[in-house]
Amino acid sequence: MLRQARSAIQDRGPMSRNQRTPDNFLTEIGRCDMTFRDLTGLMVLGMLWGASFLFVRVAVPEFGAVALMAARVTLAAAVLTPLLLRRGRLGLVLRHWRAISLMGVLHYAVPFSLFAYSLMTLSAGYSSIINASAPLFTGLI
Repeated sequence: MLRQARSAIQDRGPMSRNQRTPDNFLTEIGRCDMTFRDLTGLMVLGMLWGASFLFVRVAVPEFGAVALMAARVTLAAAVLTPLLLRRGRLGLVLRHWRAISLMGVLHYAVPFSLFAYSLMTLSAGYSSIINASAPLFTGLI
C-alpha cells in the first residue's frame, strides 16, 4: 500500500515545498528555516505571553476578573482597529459583526475571564502551565 502511495505521488510531477509526502515528511520536520529575527520574535512573544499571567495575577484582586478582561479586550480592539483601517478590511468586519462578536465572546472574553477568576486562587506559574497544556487537551478531544 505504501508503494502504491509513493508511485502515485511520484506520478504527480514536481512538488511544491509545502506538500508533505511519506518520503519528505521526516526531512521536513528536521529542517528549520527560522532566521535570527524569527527566533527573537518568538522568544519575545513567549516572554510577553508568560508575563501577562503575572500582570493579570497582580491586577485581578484590584479590578476584578470581568472588568480586567473587558479592559484587556478593549485595549486589543483599540490597537487592532487602525490596522483594519489601514488594510481596508473594516467593511468586512462590519458586514460580519454578529458572527465576530459571538466568536469574540465565546473564544476570548469568557476564557480570559475564567482564567482571571482562577488566578485569584492559583499561582501565575501553575495557571500558565494549564494554559500551555490546552493544545494537548484539544488533541485528546
